[in-house]
Amino acid sequence: IDWFRRDLSKWFTQSCDNINSDCIDKYLKDRVDIIKEYADYQWSISPDSYMILEHHWYNDSKKEEKEFSNYKNWILIWQKATEYIDLLMIWNKKDNNLSMLTRKEFWNLNAIWFSESHDEQRVMYRWLIYWKANKNYDVKTKENLLNRMKAIWAVTLLIPWPKMIRQFQELGYDLSINLCKNWNLMDDMSWLCRIDLKPSAFELWYDKDILRHNFLKTLNTIINIDIDIIRI
Repeated sequence: IDWFRRDLSKWFTQSCDNINSDCIDKYLKDRVDIIKEYADYQWSISPDSYMILEHHWYNDSKKEEKEFSNYKNWILIWQKATEYIDLLMIWNKKDNNLSMLTRKEFWNLNAIWFSESHDEQRVMYRWLIYWKANKNYDVKTKENLLNRMKAIWAVTLLIPWPKMIRQFQELGYDLSINLCKNWNLMDDMSWLCRIDLKPSAFELWYDKDILRHNFLKTLNTIINIDIDIIRI
């Protein structure tokens, strides 16, 4: 395996009676020991694999995050970055504060960054739905959106923290995560169809789309720059 992600890892404890944030957010030694045991077992089977936690670390539990970052092969912490991608995408003089890029969780190399997931809406879809076009510039055209996405990845992929690219995100996948298998859209009741099977990029002929193919080539170039030059 390449990696194994554990959902809701803050609840890997026998020390709290129920979902009590005051208890859950404390440093809990039994939770740390349990997670390390899981990591050791995973690495005994697949030594080079990544261990990833959906840890939602706050307050005293940041001590756990620091401890995990120093443990053997590193235990990575899931880090949502959707809002920051939006901020980069919307860039304007009134709201151009990128100070979040210096925040501890982004520069800590055991935080794994993601902008799309099973629970986070597709970036391209979100922009298609919520952005407004004007007569001078239509951001919602596929070409304009993909060009903006290239610029976003050029910024984010070259900053030294681990990142996750969700399946077909590298081709600008733009169908909602709440699309039902019968093609009904349930964004208002997302729990109904979120886990329904979605069309693959190949079913949608994305791999034959020249604009999406060029987007993929750009991402490949950026990643190679990161590997071949920046990490030397």
